[in-house]
Amino acid sequence: MHPANDAFIDDMKFLFAAKIKSHESAEGCSKLLQLTLPELYRRALKDNPRLHGDHEIARIFRQQDRNTIRSWVQAGMSPVIFFAWQPWRDKMANPPLRALLATGQDLSGEALLGNLTPREFIAFLRDAVALKMLNYLEVLQVAKLLPEVMHPRVFHYAMPDHGLFGKAFWRSAEKNHFNHKLLGQWMPLLMLTQGAPDSDFYVARNLFRMHDPSDVKWLTLVALAHSTTDEGHAGLVRYIELQYQDWANFSLDEALCRELSDTPSQGVMSRISFWIDKAVETIRILEGPGYLAWPAAIYAAVYHNFCNEDLSMAAEERRQLHESMMIEHPSLYELRAYIKRESGLVLERALGGSPRVLDLMSAELSSIFNSAEKARYVETVAPVLCGEIFGRVKQRNLAFNEPWKIDRQFEDADPQCAQAIEVRIHEKFGLKDLVDGDDATNARLLHLMLRALRHEHTRALAIDWCQSIRSKKWRPVAMRILKLSPADVKLSASQREEFLAEDLGL
Repeated sequence: MHPANDAFIDDMKFLFAAKIKSHESAEGCSKLLQLTLPELYRRALKDNPRLHGDHEIARIFRQQDRNTIRSWVQAGMSPVIFFAWQPWRDKMANPPLRALLATGQDLSGEALLGNLTPREFIAFLRDAVALKMLNYLEVLQVAKLLPEVMHPRVFHYAMPDHGLFGKAFWRSAEKNHFNHKLLGQWMPLLMLTQGAPDSDFYVARNLFRMHDPSDVKWLTLVALAHSTTDEGHAGLVRYIELQYQDWANFSLDEALCRELSDTPSQGVMSRISFWIDKAVETIRILEGPGYLAWPAAIYAAVYHNFCNEDLSMAAEERRQLHESMMIEHPSLYELRAYIKRESGLVLERALGGSPRVLDLMSAELSSIFNSAEKARYVETVAPVLCGEIFGRVKQRNLAFNEPWKIDRQFEDADPQCAQAIEVRIHEKFGLKDLVDGDDATNARLLHLMLRALRHEHTRALAIDWCQSIRSKKWRPVAMRILKLSPADVKLSASQREEFLAEDLGL
């Protein structure tokens, strides 16, 4: 052990010795200090079951640096141990394990287990996960180093009843929304990712009661998010096949669709050929009137990755990239045929309500339809996009925080789709929908609402609309947006004077 670390170990030995009831004199304490750190820890824990909630030990333990972390492990202690006195993140001492994993230091399974039994180790691991000290990938690293803690005879100690901090601690923790069931909820997926037999998966799933549809869906998203590695991808595929039995399962459709349409994980995009092939394979076995949205979400994800990541990209460049996409992944033609068959309804279901919903109005995605199909598609997506675009302007979204940016979004869109959205926005929204006390946002909203009237053939309608505005404040603003003059729209004398003065730059 490095001399610089002796002070930390000496402090911990002294604190553990002070918690042991058997020492009654300085001589007794001196004899205790001759014991090893694991021996002192074990005796202190026996006399003080609430040792891990001790204030003084936690204070010293929180001051660890990399050197003291190494000395702790070299002294025979497990790095998964930690101390705390209140169930709040800023009052916790992180387990040394996190720092060791982050620095990529070699750590054997024996050193990881240290002075703990497998039962104690997994109880510590359970509490560290529940308190958000360790994440899924870190626990996966633990499982690689110490696979025995994933064995059915041990992993059931990840149940909430087997915590080391006691019921009083967890009653407080539950009030602060810490999930003391989280490690158990991960366990079925950890089993599969580690290559455990199917039977272990079923044991873990039943033990931790992972049957509720919301829990199953959540674990599917965890599997997707962590499928970047070969083992993570294999675990995801095994999980889907054991949990859902069928890639055409409609519960799976909902989980996959939401993840793929929000921000496709790198695990998906790095294996896009697998996902395209799996989507094609799945739509081929579909029977009856039902349909799945996730194959359409795969198509939309590939499109976004190829053509729409850069919002400043020119339309011609996007068109060329779209062609390259189809050449590189010819199986997409079968997905395209599937989308056409449903007149784009599956695309709306795949992207509706997601951050990428505006892709629905792209010229490239809608180019797959003939005129009759596109009419039905536009009828489906226009109501969704109408509310979405209005909301983004209202929220001052970066892509809509200037009038020219609003115009750019419509100019880049499919013309038929853009026109339908313009008309619907004009019909649905009005001055009643403006925001109190935010003139800049309201001017942009008005700019959006009046796009449908900014054409030569709608000039008469634009004049009538302005004439109907009672607001003295917004009538001149609407006139400027529609490029009308006082000769077109009646203004009061003061409004007329102000309008003309602004034109002259006065």
